[in-house]
Amino acid sequence: MNEEIGYLLGLIASDGYLGGQRRIGFINTDRDLHALFAAILERQFGVRARCRLNGAATKNLRLTGTGSESVFQPCYASYADNLLLARILGRIQDRLLTLPAPFLRAWLR
Repeated sequence: MNEEIGYLLGLIASDGYLGGQRRIGFINTDRDLHALFAAILERQFGVRARCRLNGAATKNLRLTGTGSESVFQPCYASYADNLLLARILGRIQDRLLTLPAPFLRAWLR
């Protein structure tokens, strides 16, 4: 277990999920974070993530409760299906507060 795994778990905790029994997912508008998510999965576990567009940008949509006009960024979903890895990452996440400080700092980045 190392800091890169800590960072991966931080990405999952903030904008991702360990879904069902096997899916490891990450949803965000930042393509660079998706590339990092995929690279860490590949480097640390030999698992390849897929990325797909999760919705198109909507222009000039009025935000509920505001008078502002906004442009929403396209949102992407990256995911990998691996039962064993999803369970392992879930168990590490469950023990998060017992892990060494460098791991926790990486998780918080």
